[in-house]
Amino acid sequence: MMRSFRKAIFLRLARLLPATRCYRQRSWLIRKAGFDVDPTARLCGSAQILGTFRLKVGANTFIGHETLITGGDCEILIGASCDISTRVLIIAGTHELTPQNEKVAGPGRSENIVIGDGCWIGANSTILAGVTIGPRSFVAAGATVTRSIPARSMVGGVPARLIRSFSDHADAEAELPLQKE
Repeated sequence: MMRSFRKAIFLRLARLLPATRCYRQRSWLIRKAGFDVDPTARLCGSAQILGTFRLKVGANTFIGHETLITGGDCEILIGASCDISTRVLIIAGTHELTPQNEKVAGPGRSENIVIGDGCWIGANSTILAGVTIGPRSFVAAGATVTRSIPARSMVGGVPARLIRSFSDHADAEAELPLQKE
């Protein structure tokens, strides 16, 4: 009881800080709430963390406005140097399907979610329970990720489908940002 009260207080205090400032202080408050957030991670003030899951956020990761991270008894791991855009839903909760019963949504459960290092998750995307997104992958805006994604991939759509793989040398060069000369 005391632990959940402490978590609620520290998370509420973190949301009172200016939305796009005081990142270090917000990370500190979220760590005090019991989550493993690197001090260099930047979470916007309107991002919400709800549930009893274990959260780990890596170094230099950005989590945008109105992003919701929620789940039960599971782990949500977000790697280092990730960019998670605005209004992304990371939902580790799901239900057993019971079509033979009166209610199709059967008993609830939570499954781990892993977002690898260097990923970019576009605005309004949804990452569902049990998904692993491989390192350096890109999820297009509005996509719903229902299955795991290999490393160095671009996916989009509902449900998300592979658009491109950055696995060979030519594609690896194409993914580099344009440099002003």
